[in-house]
Amino acid sequence: MEGKRPRGRPPLTFTDEQLGLIQGYAPFLNQGQIADRLGVSQNGFRNAMERDPRIKEAIKKGKAEKIEKVAATLVEKALGGNIVAAIFYLKAQAGWKDDGSAQDEPQPLTINLVQPDGTTKELQPIDDKARSGPVEA
Repeated sequence: MEGKRPRGRPPLTFTDEQLGLIQGYAPFLNQGQIADRLGVSQNGFRNAMERDPRIKEAIKKGKAEKIEKVAATLVEKALGGNIVAAIFYLKAQAGWKDDGSAQDEPQPLTINLVQPDGTTKELQPIDDKARSGPVEA
């Protein structure tokens, strides 16, 4: 009994060109879809990823490049006055939370003026009654 032949298919390997394709697909497709696009089985693709760290790196790099571009666009829009973009950015990056509560009535605004001598003076809010003039008894 001479040397046994290995069973099954040989393990998948990817060329540098295919790694470039994987990197390009990564921001848009999940791993199963990438395998389908490359014409390989999903199990074979997963096994190849475990053997070859370059595949995971190509996926991470491809996603990171697109995330960077989208984030830059989001920040541009937020800084340009797009309120939805600004709120989304602050929730995602600055820890802002939407607790679902809304105030039915606006709260009075208090302004403190700092005097040249360092003391402060509080300005009283103007409400609708004060605007209409003095109330006669």
